Amino acid sequence: MESYFKKYIILPVVLLLITANAYSAQWIHDSALDACHAYVATCTRVDIVSDAGTPANLNNTLANVTVTAGTGNGDWTIGNGDVSGRKLNLTEQADVPITGTGIGRKVVYSLSGTIIYWYSITEISLTASGTITIATYDIEIKDL
Repeated sequence: MESYFKKYIILPVVLLLITANAYSAQWIHDSALDACHAYVATCTRVDIVSDAGTPANLNNTLANVTVTAGTGNGDWTIGNGDVSGRKLNLTEQADVPITGTGIGRKVVYSLSGTIIYWYSITEISLTASGTITIATYDIEIKDL
């Protein structure tokens, strides 16, 4: 199932970027990039899952933590990109309880059970009853 974020937020921005590349002068307002990031920042849960492929749900969760939705609330921040454009940053999440045993392969951001964004991590062996730290992570959209 294709997520709302990919279908209605990312796809139009990607199409805009591809179309814009056909012209010599290019520009996109920061607020357009921030809108993409603001949607991801509505996520209230971060999971480490064992899925080898694209996670379809949270059934293979090995560890999870609740985060505060919205930017500027301590967990999510939107700012200038490292090179250009804009980025969304999720701060480090320390002492995340491990609830299952297995190999962690992805970090998933979700809202009410709907996966909004995920990324791959170096495989890590997790054992139930321990804790793990999920490192700070940036999602960056570069200027044209």
